[in-house]
Amino acid sequence: MKRIIVLLGAFALTASAASLDEGFRSPPATAKPWCYWWWLNGAASKEGITRDFEEMRNKGISGALLFDAGQAGPEAPRGPAFMSAEWRELYKHAVREANRCGIVLGVNLCSGWNAGGPWVTDEHAAKKLVASQTVVKGPGRVTVALPKPEAVQEFYRDITVLACPVAADERPEIALRASSQYQHYGPALAEDGEDDTRWVSNGHKPGMGPTPEKPEYLQFDLAEAWPMAGLYLKPYLHCAPKDIEVQCSDDGRSFRPVKRVALETQDKMTISFGETRAKHFRVVFLSSHPFRGQENWNVQVAEIALLSKDDLASGTARRRLWDRSRALDVTKFMDGAGQLNWEVPPGSWNVLRIGFTLHGKAIKCVGGGPTGLEIDTMSAEAMDAHFAETGAKLIADAGPLVGKALQYFHIDSWELGQPTWTPRMREEFQKRRGYDSLPFLPAVLGRTVDNAGSTRRFLQDYHRTAADLVAANYYGRFRELTLKGGLRGTHPESGGPFFLHWIDALQCEGINDVPMGEFWKRNSEPDGPITHHHNPSLKQAACAAHIYGKRDCQAEAFTSFGDDWGDDPWSMKDIGDAAFCEGLTRNVLCFWVHQPRLDAKPGFQWAHVGTHFDCNLTWWPMSGAWLTYLARCQHLLRQGLFVADFAYLQDEAVPSFIAPRPDQQPARPAGYDYDVLNAEVLLTRATAKDGRLVLPDGMSYRYLVLPHQPDAILSPATLKKINQLAEAGVTIIGPKRREGTLDAVTRADGLAPDIEFRNSSQGANFDWIHRRVGATNIYFISNQATCDATADIVFRVAGKQPELWDAVTGVIRSLPEWREENGRTVVPLEFAPRQSWFAVFRSSRLAPRDAGMKNFLSRSERTPLAGPWEVSFDLKWGGP
Repeated sequence: MKRIIVLLGAFALTASAASLDEGFRSPPATAKPWCYWWWLNGAASKEGITRDFEEMRNKGISGALLFDAGQAGPEAPRGPAFMSAEWRELYKHAVREANRCGIVLGVNLCSGWNAGGPWVTDEHAAKKLVASQTVVKGPGRVTVALPKPEAVQEFYRDITVLACPVAADERPEIALRASSQYQHYGPALAEDGEDDTRWVSNGHKPGMGPTPEKPEYLQFDLAEAWPMAGLYLKPYLHCAPKDIEVQCSDDGRSFRPVKRVALETQDKMTISFGETRAKHFRVVFLSSHPFRGQENWNVQVAEIALLSKDDLASGTARRRLWDRSRALDVTKFMDGAGQLNWEVPPGSWNVLRIGFTLHGKAIKCVGGGPTGLEIDTMSAEAMDAHFAETGAKLIADAGPLVGKALQYFHIDSWELGQPTWTPRMREEFQKRRGYDSLPFLPAVLGRTVDNAGSTRRFLQDYHRTAADLVAANYYGRFRELTLKGGLRGTHPESGGPFFLHWIDALQCEGINDVPMGEFWKRNSEPDGPITHHHNPSLKQAACAAHIYGKRDCQAEAFTSFGDDWGDDPWSMKDIGDAAFCEGLTRNVLCFWVHQPRLDAKPGFQWAHVGTHFDCNLTWWPMSGAWLTYLARCQHLLRQGLFVADFAYLQDEAVPSFIAPRPDQQPARPAGYDYDVLNAEVLLTRATAKDGRLVLPDGMSYRYLVLPHQPDAILSPATLKKINQLAEAGVTIIGPKRREGTLDAVTRADGLAPDIEFRNSSQGANFDWIHRRVGATNIYFISNQATCDATADIVFRVAGKQPELWDAVTGVIRSLPEWREENGRTVVPLEFAPRQSWFAVFRSSRLAPRDAGMKNFLSRSERTPLAGPWEVSFDLKWGGP
């Protein structure tokens, strides 16, 4: 099979060898890192703004994301409310100073996150589906007041009233209560059908979680004794249950054990036990998994339910049956006051009064002003109203500097939970899915409609509709308004961070002009825990950049929960290099906290959150070297195209988030890289050429790997496209293959690894990424270990002179020691602890080689410094 790299309109393939050299030695502004520019509590001053931008410019930060937010201590200054007249005067000064200093300015369109504020009305606020149930008996006319469902902030609107016969074996009503709960996280959230909400027991510090001596519990109280045979349990992401005991009771006072289980996994699970008839069942939590690497803080449960024997057999988990063939729409029999006047057919009937209320979530981490509701993420009108109160005014204030100094708008990470309704949901569902959602709405409320399969298919359609609306009306409409206003675009962090909400993350990231993720640093040196290690959002953003033809992938960089003022470039070196290997091309340092008082040392901060990057650092005068290192890496890593052999197809289930890089399945053999693409890209951008899957911007893959999970969802259109690609010669790796699949395919094809590490020294731990610009191959290799490392590194390149580019010094040199072997080049390389190199192959003019020359000089131990030292401390920094 002939290998070919397609170069169709590839904007990044024009870099000449000279521009690579020049940009590497002296990186252009476009390659330099940015920072989150945090106005803590909304506090800012013109003097501080000017100092910040001048310091950024002088040390090598070229962009600032203005972020108004709260969470400072009581002594920190308070500023004006976000978007107030006083705040906007400070903002105008910031735009002017950014322009003077050559700083690219972006603005987060919210105080805190996500998108919302005090201007958001009930009409434009996020919403959720709610219902109340009433049982009526026939035959005969019934007049009954149907209870109004939950009305958050007294807002409620009816949608429909549906009735369904009560099943003969329908279990009695069950009430869920708890031993304790954290404020605003009650037991009802553990049975609301939403995996991103949860019950949280008391405890907010390490060691306060449940123990055998001090257990916590969730208790099911049934209206009458009923036989139960199992438990459905979905832990939350944090503080998942570990040791539990299921108990039962006849009187609610004296409990006896049923089953004890040690839960090693944090995935959803079904726990079966012998069928037991009782009126009360209690799930006792004896311990929980550690949080942030420390002992348990509390216990958190996303969803829990008792299961009957039939539930276990059918796999319907916790849902009551709603027989659509026997259900009736009785909306017309309810008057405006909620009174039902209906001639009831024979038998008992469940009547659901279904409507919607506010989701009720307010924006988080608000700065100097009042809070407000989150907007309806599925409504373009809601985004229009929010933008009119924020972005439109900021554009007007920036005047002629729009598109110059002011270039981007931002929305930060999704933390509002999961809205389940928007007023146009029914018509949008009909338009996009081709059938009416109304008879199926009980499924959204936790019932099984017809059967488990029918319910699952409807919910997938419902989630996909919500995902499409979020993509079009939240991120898509946000970008449309931003571009219309004259800016260069948007870079919202639209792919996380909790990975539970109803979106197609690649689709949302692909809308952005700059796809954005995040990565975290370790809490302490040298081997402390990383709170969100291999956060999938960064690889996800990189994949979106590659498959949607975006030049840059940026990230909220070095985020942390930990001690303050304990970081330096060495402590972050390997983590930052690993982020480059994920596909990062721009660090947005998290974060630079603006200091309105120039005399504040080291300044007011959001304590124990984020890594402090600002001109009050003790090592700030020396920071230019590290920032230049980042810029040199970013300059090379944004050139040309990412090189990958495998394209993994993400299935079409929603929520849709890619797996962390080490967990992508089926596992890749060492030395091969990959992207993940979604159905949208496959259907609209993928073609076949000479046996390869190619995209319009030049990306090219040798293999298409289909989803391997047994419950993967692929639409008929996607399956048809896969067949077309296969007929055109693309190698498709199907789901029937399992362990060792990809290794077997590459060996059968005779495709050698893109990179191979031979004779690695003890303790070596390498990460890497490969890009190609024209005929030039650029490899970035990082020693992730804290010890010296050596290896014979084999590159899938032949006929070109290997060069070593040092991003710390900017030095470029040809390597004298190398050899070709079966169409690849073998280069011995040495690394200091956490050191990285670029290996660049660009010239076919081979340098003369001397058999005695080595790539590195021999090193010898130097005499350590000894003797007494005199140390002094600056009084301005609180020194003695």
